Amino acid sequence: MPSRNWNGESVEGPLRHASVNFIESSRRFVGMSFEKLSDASVLHLYENIRQQLDSDIRNGRYRFMGEAAKRRAEDLRAEIDRRQLYAPPIDWP
Repeated sequence: MPSRNWNGESVEGPLRHASVNFIESSRRFVGMSFEKLSDASVLHLYENIRQQLDSDIRNGRYRFMGEAAKRRAEDLRAEIDRRQLYAPPIDWP
């Protein structure tokens, strides 16, 4: 049976493994616990969401940020607070 990419299209050849690996790693990230990540990694993930949101605001459209990203940022914010770290809050439009 052929592998499928994120769009449901059949993937063959050398890209097959890259596509499958990306999909599998994305599935593992969903629902991921932040407890095993270092403080720096948690802060980096949170800052990355802030940068993506800033990019969307500058471009005048919301390409990256949606409700899933907002929920992820809220989960990260809770972990940052739990660890008593400092990161300025994200100002959502």
